[in-house]
Amino acid sequence: MIRLTKDELLEHIKANVLAPLPKRLYKFRSIDGVALDSILRTQTIRFSNPLNWNDPFDGQIRIDTKNTQSEVARFLRYHQPDLSRARARETGKNNIKNSIWWEQFVNDKMRERLAEQGFCCFTSDWSPILQWSYYADGHKGVALGFAPYEDIELFGLPIKVRYLEEYPHVNYVNHSLECLTTLLTVKSKVWEHEQEIRIWNKRGDLSFKQEALADITFGVRCTDRDIEHIKKVCQISGLNHVLFYRATRAERKFSLERELME
Repeated sequence: MIRLTKDELLEHIKANVLAPLPKRLYKFRSIDGVALDSILRTQTIRFSNPLNWNDPFDGQIRIDTKNTQSEVARFLRYHQPDLSRARARETGKNNIKNSIWWEQFVNDKMRERLAEQGFCCFTSDWSPILQWSYYADGHKGVALGFAPYEDIELFGLPIKVRYLEEYPHVNYVNHSLECLTTLLTVKSKVWEHEQEIRIWNKRGDLSFKQEALADITFGVRCTDRDIEHIKKVCQISGLNHVLFYRATRAERKFSLERELME
């Protein structure tokens, strides 16, 4: 089992997990409800617990819990420092007979570690028509364009998402760091078209600098009334620098174009 401080974990992620930071990060949002208004008025964006992601297949792995008696004992004492060596060894011995309990214990510890992380999901492209359909109320919403280099403190840890056909197989006890980074970076290959970029930070509603919100693109079905509402919210919220675009359907192909609005 690998024992790392938080600083060492951060260095590992920087070296092995981080993706190049694009010039723009886009977040698709519906106009209905209060979520979009809240982002604009408070200049905050939510970084959520990965265990609460809406895709039940996201971050899934096959955990190998076939461990030796000594490996079990070391793992237990790491997570339960008050446990005596003798008791840990005895539990490790019993694990061979009660593997179901051991598998549950390992899964619980892994989930506890995972729940400490905060992530927000983006893409580097404003135009994918499927994402407009999924996340922007069937093209009636918006794509928020963030300039990450204007707020490196918030956006400076972009995660590479890998798209696979099957769950990876990892032994958490012996390779806990590899297991955690795999959980945070692996998604089903059916989502490969999204080319998702996950920004890693603390959990919660985190503030972004005003200048980090660079542009807002309105969907092809966004009403004039909603456009004027969003423009007004930006104006009263100190976001007068934000550029506004209107998405339009390309004339002869299944794609989107956009034009700058006055």
